[in-house]
Amino acid sequence: GKSHKPRLLGIGTIVLGIGALLFASPQLFFGRYRGSSDGTLINEECLSAVEEEAANCSGGNIGAYIIFLLSQIIIGIGSAPVYSIAIAYIDEIVFPRFVPLHIGTFFISSVFGPAVGFGIGSLFLSVYVDPSLDTELDSSDPAWVGAWWVGYVIMG
Repeated sequence: GKSHKPRLLGIGTIVLGIGALLFASPQLFFGRYRGSSDGTLINEECLSAVEEEAANCSGGNIGAYIIFLLSQIIIGIGSAPVYSIAIAYIDEIVFPRFVPLHIGTFFISSVFGPAVGFGIGSLFLSVYVDPSLDTELDSSDPAWVGAWWVGYVIMG
């Protein structure tokens, strides 16, 4: 077509990054985590709530779920051009003899990229969800929550 493929790929990548940052945002906006003795998580605001307000603390935070859902939709929208337009763009700009090598490299990186991401993410899970807090918990405790959000901030 007559669309500007590099521009569309760049916009898609920016949208993908915004979605990744949005996915990590509940860590900043919905209070600190605190583990209980039975392995469940308690929001600190709920600990100090009086009995009438405590009833509102039992169901989790629907706002965080909505942010997670919307950010995954945004990530999908941002990644769509990468997996559709990039192949055509490679075919247009690379010398024909090397097109299969470049497309193969693209697809191999789309397989190994997430694998490397999961490996790096597992390293962040050994750090407590809020690195600024000192905690007596260790990673084998059922109340432990790792820093799941760090990878999204770095990649965003």
